[in-house]
Amino acid sequence: GAPNFDVRGTQPAMELVQGAVVVHSGLARDHAAWASLGADVQVGIVAPSDGEALFEAAPELALRSGTATSETGEALVLTVVLRCGVQRLRLRFWGLWAFWLAGLEPGDRISVEDAESPTENHADWRVAACTEMVRVFRHGQHVVMRLDALASLALPSWLCMPPTRPERGIYRYCRLSSLRSDVLCNVWAVVWESAKPGAMVTPGYRLVMNVCVVDPSCSELPCSEWASSLDIAQFSLQVQVRDDPMARPSSLPFFAVGQVLRAHRFWVKRKPPRYMNLWHKRYSSLVSFGSSPGECVVTSIDSSVAAPTLTEEDVLFARDLRNWAYERLRAETISSYLVSASELQAPHGQQHGDLVAELIRADAVACELLIDDGSTAGAVPVQVVELVGLNCSVEWLFAHAVPGQWFKLRGVSRASADGSLLKVAAAQVTLLPEWCYDVTVRRRRRGAASSGHEPAVRREPAPPAPVASEPAGAFAAGPSALEPAVEPRAQIAVPQRPAEAQPAEVHSPSAAPSA
Repeated sequence: GAPNFDVRGTQPAMELVQGAVVVHSGLARDHAAWASLGADVQVGIVAPSDGEALFEAAPELALRSGTATSETGEALVLTVVLRCGVQRLRLRFWGLWAFWLAGLEPGDRISVEDAESPTENHADWRVAACTEMVRVFRHGQHVVMRLDALASLALPSWLCMPPTRPERGIYRYCRLSSLRSDVLCNVWAVVWESAKPGAMVTPGYRLVMNVCVVDPSCSELPCSEWASSLDIAQFSLQVQVRDDPMARPSSLPFFAVGQVLRAHRFWVKRKPPRYMNLWHKRYSSLVSFGSSPGECVVTSIDSSVAAPTLTEEDVLFARDLRNWAYERLRAETISSYLVSASELQAPHGQQHGDLVAELIRADAVACELLIDDGSTAGAVPVQVVELVGLNCSVEWLFAHAVPGQWFKLRGVSRASADGSLLKVAAAQVTLLPEWCYDVTVRRRRRGAASSGHEPAVRREPAPPAPVASEPAGAFAAGPSALEPAVEPRAQIAVPQRPAEAQPAEVHSPSAAPSA
């Protein structure tokens, strides 16, 4: 079933495409794609008022293109990266094909009959008007999707987005890559970095901030591409502390890379071209777990109930997800844009880049961090500024900064012509665990410099072998579907509480967090 990768004629060829899912873009809306299909295709997709059920497709279906559109005339599109033998290809699905296949996960195998090959006008493989059948296989289960049944298709539960309400007291979760815009969701995620625009106070005395998050949807990618790859959406999760006029920015958490979050009833809103924002609403619940193996610190972040509902399965699932992040981050660099402080200070060196460095001293009055990454003779001062004028990210950062911590500083530039003073936005400073690969490399470099010996040259690790995805339905069926990881079982007291209350009404957000 391997297609011909060399087809680039003016007319597309129709071939059978089979392969394993690497990543996909998530369900998106593409106005340009809609315009290219012609104005005679009119199918509506409407978000239900409760924000939870799947979109309702209008009964009219243009079989010529299999296209569903939003009310604003934008075609639904899903771009899937497939591994076909030793090669990879991008396969684009339109309309209802895209809608129903948004639940694909890494490792799923799909077979598409009569896929349209790339041409001089478009570089991706595409589902064509004559594509009659798509098959999806996952861990011994499979489903056959036929073009003439797309309007009334009933998918198996393992390929559907689960409801946010608990079923018999058990919450079900979906992967980040399967999220759709304008719905409520329950997700597990891993903190990746602090996100724009940073900590701020809303008009309703609400302290909010954003963090970029990831999950095993990106297992097949190197860590350095988790936030930069164009083949997968970037997810920004809003954290909120509410209804306390006396609250200070220090009330907002200072998450570390690799920290596990459990989010209930977050509102999903897509921001083109590739950002997906998860809104913290008045009825949302957010729980954080420690970032290091063996650590079992559970913190409720402004939960709508006195204490979060936490089961033994939750603890085990958080442990497995934390171990996944730990195994990846201790062996791989977190960014392909990392530079050293000496490179930023050099007369003709880098103008900007990302730094990983240890905090030596924090001066809140002068808004200055003194950092050391082992590349210079002494510590380097870094001026901390606000990304947006009315933000309180500087106060938030200095409330949590402690000498000895390791930071990732993103988008660092020169604050002085000679490079003696650097500059970074407070919203782009993220706490790093001491065990992560980039920290250990810089510690080794600094130790070698202080001893007078050149450090041994260590190459950046190659991307890891493909990581097998979790057993089928791990996210949809609940945490217990994951096999235990190597970490010893945590011993904690698990409170038993009734299921959290479900909101009766959903309101659209007044302002969107920027990814």
